Parts: sequence; C-alpha cells; structure tokens
Amino acid sequence: GSCIVRDATGDHNDTVSDTVNCTDAACTLGYDFSICKEGGCQFGLMNDFQVMSLVSYFGPLITAGIFSATLSSALASLVSAPKVFQALCKDNIYPGLGIFAKGYGKNNEPLRGYVLTFCIGLAFILIAELNIIAPIISNF
Repeated sequence: GSCIVRDATGDHNDTVSDTVNCTDAACTLGYDFSICKEGGCQFGLMNDFQVMSLVSYFGPLITAGIFSATLSSALASLVSAPKVFQALCKDNIYPGLGIFAKGYGKNNEPLRGYVLTFCIGLAFILIAELNIIAPIISNF
C-alpha cells in the first residue's frame, strides 16, 4: 500500500524513530513528514498531479485508465445529453427552445441538439485550461 499526502518529502525512508516526538496520523503509520512544515516539499499532491503514477507499480496503466474513463464519459455525455435536452424541449419545460425538440429520421435523432452539444464542447476545448473548466464540466 501507499500513502499519498499533500506535501511529501519524496524520501522512501522517511520513517519515525524512537527519538522523534511525532503524534500525527502519518507518524502512527510510520512516516514523518514534519520537515515539510518549515520548508517546501518537492513531491506530493500539491506539486505533482501525476502522484498516482509515481506510487503505482506501472504508471502508464494509470494514464491509460484515466484516458479511457475520460473518453467513456465524454462519449456518453455527447450522445445522451442531446436526447435528454430534446425531451425537455418537447415537453416545453424551457420556453423558447422548442427549436431543439425537432428530431430527424426514423429514430427521431436530435441533430440540432448534437450541433449544440458540439458547439458547447468546442467552446470548452478552446478555453484550453483543464484546471479551470474541470469543476464546471465534471461528472464526478
């Protein structure tokens, strides 16, 4: 197992000895990160967003999992959101947006909703700063 803290020293041998007076939760697990209180730490969640890759057995597997989850979530949102929006517009829940209620083809596909979803997605992509838009568009 691994322990990920906000500020870590990056030293794997950061264990507590009997001479150190340590009472924090990390100390009871055998780690002493108290040196981070006085100075900055170069590792930890505060300084490295890829900390799970650092502590995992095979880092690229973490990256592949993140990439797969992102694609799955994005595709689900791009396909399901226009259908839900079309149903809301058909029920006239949002007055003035009835133009998005019209469907096309035998399956009543919401093409206008797909275009709207594409435009919204493109706008967020053009912002190009993931740390700014993640709290806005996150599913989790």
